[in-house]
Amino acid sequence: MPPSFYARLTTTHTAGRGGGGAPATISEEIELRPDGRLTRTTGGARPRSATLSPTALAHARAVLASSGVLAVDDAAWPEPDPTGPAGSCELEVVDGQSRSHVSFATTRDAGTASAAATAASSDAAGLAAFTAAVADLRSFALAALAMHTAPPASGPT
Repeated sequence: MPPSFYARLTTTHTAGRGGGGAPATISEEIELRPDGRLTRTTGGARPRSATLSPTALAHARAVLASSGVLAVDDAAWPEPDPTGPAGSCELEVVDGQSRSHVSFATTRDAGTASAAATAASSDAAGLAAFTAAVADLRSFALAALAMHTAPPASGPT
């Protein structure tokens, strides 16, 4: 595994009202570093971290590469609005094996769009690859962190 694999996903949006009647900002960041360190931070909560094996790191790289996001151009996508209710969604991937570096920023809604909304966009194929990569990275991170922080299974006694 080349040491230069890196991925970071950040989503931000406003929801409801926080203290004092102001809209509350909700954020999530998932970062997968070249040394296998996976970290997820949500809002003001304490970050959850785990160190992945080289095999798990290679799987994460393969999942992102198979999404097709490394060959996408985001020129026709909606601009991010971190202060609006739709918020923003940012994805950065550095893949030393394919010598690719992509960095996207769009609305949060575009990063989690429905199939119908994606098909109706001016760049349906690119947005579909982006949406798949966002969903895959988030699912991978949640599953990996759940396995690393779950209590040991109890066997027969």
